[in-house]
Amino acid sequence: MSVFDAKVAQRLNDVYRSIDVVERRLANFKMLEPAVGECIVDLGCGPGFMSEELARAVGQDGQVIALDPAEPMCEVARDKLAGLPQAQVMSGQADQIPLPASSADAIVAVQVMEYVPDLAAAFTEFRRVLKPGGRIVLGDIHYGSAIWHSHDPDRMARFFKAWHDPVIHPNLVEQLGELLHAHQFIVERQTPLVMLTNRPKADSFPNVMAKMARKPAIKLGLLSETEVDDLFAEQEELAAKGGFFFAMTHYVTRARRA
Repeated sequence: MSVFDAKVAQRLNDVYRSIDVVERRLANFKMLEPAVGECIVDLGCGPGFMSEELARAVGQDGQVIALDPAEPMCEVARDKLAGLPQAQVMSGQADQIPLPASSADAIVAVQVMEYVPDLAAAFTEFRRVLKPGGRIVLGDIHYGSAIWHSHDPDRMARFFKAWHDPVIHPNLVEQLGELLHAHQFIVERQTPLVMLTNRPKADSFPNVMAKMARKPAIKLGLLSETEVDDLFAEQEELAAKGGFFFAMTHYVTRARRA
Protein backbone atom coordinates (compact mmCIF):
# COMPACT_ATOMS: atom_id res chain seq x y z
CA MET A 1 0.00 0.00 0.00
CA SER A 2 1.16 3.55 -0.66
CA VAL A 3 2.63 5.62 2.13
CA PHE A 4 1.49 9.23 2.38
CA ASP A 5 3.13 12.17 4.08
CA ALA A 6 1.29 14.67 6.28
CA LYS A 7 0.57 17.05 3.39
CA VAL A 8 -1.02 14.36 1.24
CA ALA A 9 -2.91 12.99 4.26
CA GLN A 10 -4.53 16.37 4.82
CA ARG A 11 -5.32 16.75 1.13
CA LEU A 12 -7.00 13.34 1.07
CA ASN A 13 -8.94 14.29 4.19
CA ASP A 14 -10.50 17.03 2.04
CA VAL A 15 -10.96 14.75 -0.98
CA TYR A 16 -12.89 12.21 1.12
CA ARG A 17 -15.54 14.87 1.79
CA SER A 18 -16.37 15.24 -1.92
CA ILE A 19 -19.73 13.95 -3.11
CA ASP A 20 -18.25 11.31 -5.46
CA VAL A 21 -16.17 9.78 -2.66
CA VAL A 22 -19.06 9.98 -0.19
CA GLU A 23 -21.22 8.00 -2.62
CA ARG A 24 -18.53 5.31 -2.96
CA ARG A 25 -18.14 5.08 0.79
CA LEU A 26 -21.90 4.75 1.26
CA ALA A 27 -22.12 1.99 -1.36
CA ASN A 28 -19.46 -0.04 0.47
CA PHE A 29 -21.04 0.66 3.86
CA LYS A 30 -24.42 -0.60 2.66
CA MET A 31 -22.86 -3.71 1.14
CA LEU A 32 -21.11 -4.48 4.44
CA GLU A 33 -24.31 -4.23 6.50
CA PRO A 34 -22.55 -3.62 9.85
CA ALA A 35 -24.44 -4.82 12.93
CA VAL A 36 -24.41 -3.79 16.58
CA GLY A 37 -21.71 -5.55 18.56
CA GLU A 38 -19.58 -6.64 15.62
CA CYS A 39 -15.81 -6.38 15.30
CA ILE A 40 -14.97 -4.80 11.94
CA VAL A 41 -11.59 -4.05 10.39
CA ASP A 42 -11.40 -0.93 8.21
CA LEU A 43 -8.32 -1.70 6.13
CA GLY A 44 -6.54 1.33 4.68
CA CYS A 45 -8.73 3.58 6.80
CA GLY A 46 -7.11 6.80 5.56
CA PRO A 47 -8.47 9.81 7.45
CA GLY A 48 -11.10 7.66 9.17
CA PHE A 49 -14.41 8.60 7.56
CA MET A 50 -15.56 5.00 7.07
CA SER A 51 -14.23 4.04 10.52
CA GLU A 52 -16.30 6.77 12.13
CA GLU A 53 -19.48 5.59 10.41
CA LEU A 54 -18.74 1.96 11.29
CA ALA A 55 -18.07 2.84 14.94
CA ARG A 56 -21.49 4.45 15.24
CA ALA A 57 -23.08 1.42 13.55
CA VAL A 58 -21.51 -1.24 15.80
CA GLY A 59 -22.12 0.82 18.94
CA GLN A 60 -20.26 0.70 22.23
CA ASP A 61 -20.62 -3.09 22.39
CA GLY A 62 -18.77 -3.45 19.11
CA GLN A 63 -15.27 -2.68 17.94
CA VAL A 64 -13.76 -1.01 14.87
CA ILE A 65 -10.09 -1.55 14.10
CA ALA A 66 -8.92 1.22 11.76
CA LEU A 67 -5.70 0.20 10.03
CA ASP A 68 -3.38 2.20 7.81
CA PRO A 69 0.31 1.76 6.98
CA ALA A 70 0.94 5.52 6.92
CA GLU A 71 1.37 7.17 10.30
CA PRO A 72 0.23 10.62 9.02
CA MET A 73 -3.06 8.98 8.01
CA CYS A 74 -3.32 7.30 11.40
CA GLU A 75 -2.86 10.65 13.11
CA VAL A 76 -5.72 12.22 11.14
CA ALA A 77 -7.92 9.19 11.86
CA ARG A 78 -7.13 9.30 15.60
CA ASP A 79 -8.28 12.91 15.75
CA LYS A 80 -11.51 12.04 13.94
CA LEU A 81 -12.25 9.01 16.14
CA ALA A 82 -11.20 10.52 19.49
CA GLY A 83 -14.76 10.59 20.83
CA LEU A 84 -15.55 6.98 19.90
CA PRO A 85 -13.94 4.56 22.39
CA GLN A 86 -15.09 1.54 20.36
CA ALA A 87 -12.74 2.62 17.52
CA GLN A 88 -9.02 1.92 17.67
CA VAL A 89 -6.49 3.19 15.14
CA MET A 90 -3.47 0.98 14.50
CA SER A 91 -0.63 0.72 12.03
CA GLY A 92 -1.13 -2.26 9.76
CA GLN A 93 -1.54 -3.46 6.22
CA ALA A 94 -3.38 -6.10 4.23
CA ASP A 95 -0.96 -8.95 4.77
CA GLN A 96 -0.13 -8.04 8.39
CA ILE A 97 -3.29 -7.38 10.40
CA PRO A 98 -2.43 -7.09 14.11
CA LEU A 99 -5.35 -9.20 15.35
CA PRO A 100 -5.63 -12.77 16.63
CA ALA A 101 -7.05 -15.52 14.46
CA SER A 102 -10.84 -15.76 14.02
CA SER A 103 -11.45 -12.46 15.82
CA ALA A 104 -13.18 -10.23 13.24
CA ASP A 105 -16.72 -10.40 11.88
CA ALA A 106 -15.89 -8.38 8.78
CA ILE A 107 -13.17 -6.57 6.84
CA VAL A 108 -13.83 -3.62 4.56
CA ALA A 109 -11.25 -2.16 2.17
CA VAL A 110 -12.23 0.76 -0.06
CA GLN A 111 -9.77 1.73 -2.77
CA VAL A 112 -7.04 -0.33 -1.11
CA MET A 113 -6.54 -3.71 -2.78
CA GLU A 114 -5.29 -2.31 -6.09
CA TYR A 115 -2.25 -1.01 -4.19
CA VAL A 116 -1.43 -4.31 -2.42
CA PRO A 117 1.68 -5.98 -3.93
CA ASP A 118 0.94 -9.54 -2.73
CA LEU A 119 -2.77 -10.24 -3.07
CA ALA A 120 -2.42 -13.92 -2.20
CA ALA A 121 -0.77 -13.04 1.13
CA ALA A 122 -3.52 -10.50 1.83
CA PHE A 123 -6.37 -12.95 1.22
CA THR A 124 -4.60 -15.57 3.32
CA GLU A 125 -4.41 -13.02 6.13
CA PHE A 126 -8.09 -12.12 5.72
CA ARG A 127 -9.00 -15.75 6.12
CA ARG A 128 -6.87 -16.04 9.26
CA VAL A 129 -8.37 -12.97 10.95
CA LEU A 130 -12.02 -13.56 10.06
CA LYS A 131 -14.34 -15.73 12.08
CA PRO A 132 -15.90 -18.68 10.21
CA GLY A 133 -18.56 -17.18 7.97
CA GLY A 134 -16.99 -13.72 8.29
CA ARG A 135 -17.35 -11.38 5.34
CA ILE A 136 -15.20 -9.01 3.34
CA VAL A 137 -16.30 -6.00 1.28
CA LEU A 138 -13.86 -4.69 -1.30
CA GLY A 139 -14.43 -1.49 -3.24
CA ASP A 140 -12.14 -0.94 -6.24
CA ILE A 141 -12.07 1.22 -9.33
CA HIS A 142 -11.73 -0.46 -12.71
CA TYR A 143 -9.28 1.95 -14.30
CA GLY A 144 -9.85 0.41 -17.69
CA SER A 145 -13.43 1.68 -17.55
CA ALA A 146 -12.35 5.34 -17.56
CA ILE A 147 -13.69 7.72 -20.20
CA TRP A 148 -12.36 11.27 -20.17
CA HIS A 149 -13.28 13.28 -23.23
CA SER A 150 -10.52 15.25 -24.92
CA HIS A 151 -9.77 16.48 -28.42
CA ASP A 152 -6.23 15.22 -27.81
CA PRO A 153 -6.75 11.61 -26.64
CA ASP A 154 -3.02 10.79 -26.66
CA ARG A 155 -2.26 13.66 -24.27
CA MET A 156 -5.17 12.67 -22.04
CA ALA A 157 -4.00 9.03 -22.01
CA ARG A 158 -0.57 10.11 -20.84
CA PHE A 159 -2.06 12.32 -18.16
CA PHE A 160 -4.32 9.52 -16.97
CA LYS A 161 -1.29 7.23 -16.75
CA ALA A 162 0.22 9.66 -14.24
CA TRP A 163 -3.03 9.57 -12.29
CA HIS A 164 -2.99 5.81 -11.79
CA ASP A 165 0.78 5.30 -11.87
CA PRO A 166 0.91 4.17 -8.18
CA VAL A 167 -1.79 1.55 -8.82
CA ILE A 168 -0.40 -2.00 -9.01
CA HIS A 169 -3.62 -3.76 -10.11
CA PRO A 170 -5.61 -1.22 -12.17
CA ASN A 171 -8.23 -3.76 -13.29
CA LEU A 172 -8.31 -5.93 -10.18
CA VAL A 173 -12.06 -6.47 -10.24
CA GLU A 174 -11.66 -8.74 -13.28
CA GLN A 175 -9.51 -11.12 -11.20
CA LEU A 176 -11.35 -10.97 -7.89
CA GLY A 177 -13.66 -13.93 -8.44
CA GLU A 178 -10.79 -16.30 -9.17
CA LEU A 179 -8.64 -14.93 -6.34
CA LEU A 180 -11.40 -15.19 -3.77
CA HIS A 181 -12.33 -18.71 -4.84
CA ALA A 182 -8.69 -19.80 -4.58
CA HIS A 183 -8.64 -18.62 -0.95
CA GLN A 184 -11.95 -20.25 -0.05
CA PHE A 185 -14.18 -17.19 -0.11
CA ILE A 186 -17.65 -17.30 -1.63
CA VAL A 187 -18.59 -14.23 -3.67
CA GLU A 188 -22.10 -13.21 -2.66
CA ARG A 189 -22.57 -10.04 -4.65
CA GLN A 190 -20.86 -7.54 -6.94
CA THR A 191 -22.32 -4.13 -7.74
CA PRO A 192 -21.06 -1.41 -10.11
CA LEU A 193 -21.19 2.26 -9.18
CA VAL A 194 -20.66 4.55 -12.16
CA MET A 195 -19.08 7.90 -11.35
CA LEU A 196 -20.25 10.18 -14.15
CA THR A 197 -19.60 13.90 -14.35
CA ASN A 198 -20.63 16.15 -17.22
CA ARG A 199 -20.83 19.32 -15.17
CA PRO A 200 -17.51 19.60 -13.33
CA LYS A 201 -17.59 20.94 -9.80
CA ALA A 202 -14.69 22.02 -7.63
CA ASP A 203 -15.01 18.89 -5.47
CA SER A 204 -15.85 16.42 -8.25
CA PHE A 205 -13.68 13.30 -8.42
CA PRO A 206 -11.98 14.10 -11.76
CA ASN A 207 -11.28 17.69 -10.76
CA VAL A 208 -9.74 16.79 -7.42
CA MET A 209 -7.69 13.91 -8.78
CA ALA A 210 -6.52 15.94 -11.78
CA LYS A 211 -5.02 18.51 -9.44
CA MET A 212 -3.23 15.74 -7.55
CA ALA A 213 -1.90 14.21 -10.79
CA ARG A 214 -0.59 17.47 -12.22
CA LYS A 215 2.87 17.39 -10.62
CA PRO A 216 3.40 13.62 -11.05
CA ALA A 217 2.60 13.90 -14.77
CA ILE A 218 5.43 16.40 -15.19
CA LYS A 219 7.82 14.65 -12.79
CA LEU A 220 7.36 11.30 -14.53
CA GLY A 221 8.09 12.91 -17.88
CA LEU A 222 4.71 11.95 -19.31
CA LEU A 223 3.73 15.54 -20.13
CA SER A 224 5.53 18.85 -20.23
CA GLU A 225 4.30 21.70 -18.06
CA THR A 226 2.93 23.37 -21.18
CA GLU A 227 1.01 20.22 -22.14
CA VAL A 228 -0.53 20.01 -18.68
CA ASP A 229 -1.54 23.67 -18.84
CA ASP A 230 -3.06 23.11 -22.28
CA LEU A 231 -4.95 20.05 -21.04
CA PHE A 232 -6.46 21.95 -18.12
CA ALA A 233 -7.36 24.86 -20.41
CA GLU A 234 -9.02 22.47 -22.86
CA GLN A 235 -11.12 20.91 -20.09
CA GLU A 236 -12.26 24.35 -18.94
CA GLU A 237 -13.20 25.23 -22.51
CA LEU A 238 -15.10 21.96 -22.94
CA ALA A 239 -16.99 22.62 -19.71
CA ALA A 240 -17.95 26.09 -20.91
CA LYS A 241 -19.32 24.59 -24.15
CA GLY A 242 -21.14 21.71 -22.46
CA GLY A 243 -18.63 19.18 -23.75
CA PHE A 244 -17.03 17.98 -20.53
CA PHE A 245 -17.49 14.25 -19.90
CA PHE A 246 -15.88 11.94 -17.38
CA ALA A 247 -16.98 8.45 -16.33
CA MET A 248 -15.38 5.62 -14.38
CA THR A 249 -16.78 2.56 -12.63
CA HIS A 250 -16.20 1.58 -9.01
CA TYR A 251 -17.11 -2.03 -8.15
CA VAL A 252 -18.18 -3.23 -4.72
CA THR A 253 -17.66 -6.93 -3.99
CA ARG A 254 -18.92 -8.87 -0.97
CA ALA A 255 -17.60 -12.32 -0.18
CA ARG A 256 -17.86 -14.66 2.78
CA ARG A 257 -15.31 -16.99 4.33
CA ALA A 258 -16.35 -20.54 3.48
